[in-house]
Amino acid sequence: QQAHGVAIFPSVLKIGFGIGGLMGDGLLMERDSDGNWHGPGFMDIRGLSYGLQAGIQSIGMVLVITNEQGMENFRSGNLKLGGDASFAIGPWGRSGEVSTDLKMESSIYGYSIARGAFLGISLAGSDIRVVPSLNEAYWGDFVTSEALFDRPANDARILPLLEELERFMDVQLRSR
Repeated sequence: QQAHGVAIFPSVLKIGFGIGGLMGDGLLMERDSDGNWHGPGFMDIRGLSYGLQAGIQSIGMVLVITNEQGMENFRSGNLKLGGDASFAIGPWGRSGEVSTDLKMESSIYGYSIARGAFLGISLAGSDIRVVPSLNEAYWGDFVTSEALFDRPANDARILPLLEELERFMDVQLRSR
């Protein structure tokens, strides 16, 4: 209910054997103070890791942006998770484990479901960037990363996702 935005990456591929990487495409929706959605803006996520790790996974990931600073980091077009923004991991895999920063004030909370097998401990960093070609394909013309979220999300192609987001927020509100 308090989200300033939501980024959805439906299929992020993670592969590692000592050195690892992850990559995937997704989109970002921004929510204004009146509860209206704007966007979408299409983005990709890329990352590298190093450590004792081995395996391959497909991860569905949702990032909930909780404040204006978190949205500004996304709108800038290049975000480093763990670098530019505080980031907390919610349910990872299917374990239901939750962790956060010490002050419980993360700009971004991540929730995911993973399929596959991946074991290990590693140091990792991930970049999230705006993908101009995907945004141009969707909007029909070049749109700057800042202007993507001046456009109301009222296109028929995005309405099913917005309906699902609203339904989910309504369910969460009723469960409190």
